[in-house]
Amino acid sequence: MSASNAYSVKNAVISRTMSEKNLKSLEAKIDELIAFSAHLRQENEALKKRESGLMKERTQLIEKTNLARQRVEAMISKLKNLQETP
Repeated sequence: MSASNAYSVKNAVISRTMSEKNLKSLEAKIDELIAFSAHLRQENEALKKRESGLMKERTQLIEKTNLARQRVEAMISKLKNLQETP
């Protein structure tokens, strides 16, 4: 085998080794992305549930506020009526 052929074979082996390393590195990065994506999905689901609970709580608080406002307005009206009567 000539020196140039040996050099070419050595370069091919080095190139193949680098390609395998690159593929393994890429595979590891893809695995990380898959795991991160799964984590984000779980976090998103938890946030959606929390949002839903908060929206229900908000609706209940608005209803309570409206009821309280109506009661206060009724009391004010009664007090005004008491003041107007001699």
